[in-house]
Amino acid sequence: MILKNRTVSITNNNKTFVLEKAEATVHETVYKKDDMTATVKGDSLIIHQG
Repeated sequence: MILKNRTVSITNNNKTFVLEKAEATVHETVYKKDDMTATVKGDSLIIHQG
């Protein structure tokens, strides 16, 4: 059985945020935690906070 990653970790200014996979389509995957959202599209990572 192969498990795919369901989290993404982002480290900034010595703080690490772990976001849970919220939704996925063929073209993008969205990870969320509290007021932070990370969207992966192809080889791009777009982060929104607040």
